[in-house]
Amino acid sequence: MVPGRRPEKSNNGVLEALDALDALDGLLILVSLIRTFIAHGGSGIQFYIFDASVLRNAQVPPEKYPNLQVRVCGWNVRFPDLTPEAQDTFIRQAETIA
Repeated sequence: MVPGRRPEKSNNGVLEALDALDALDGLLILVSLIRTFIAHGGSGIQFYIFDASVLRNAQVPPEKYPNLQVRVCGWNVRFPDLTPEAQDTFIRQAETIA
């Protein structure tokens, strides 16, 4: 293996749009994606699915969403632990994706 490079069959897939799951077509696409990933030797996959309204709801009261996580520089971070400014940044990003 080349240093700094992942093994060929260990790539993670990331989906950041809730819209893809809103309809049956979106669900079938997601199922096809997972099956194809596994058929090609994939061993780990993560999906991050959220929308701005979920993130806004998690701001007040944060106790209702203790395990909501977002990605920050490749790390999972609990959304309630972020500063209000950082939370607003993620909300704007989710609004842009939608």
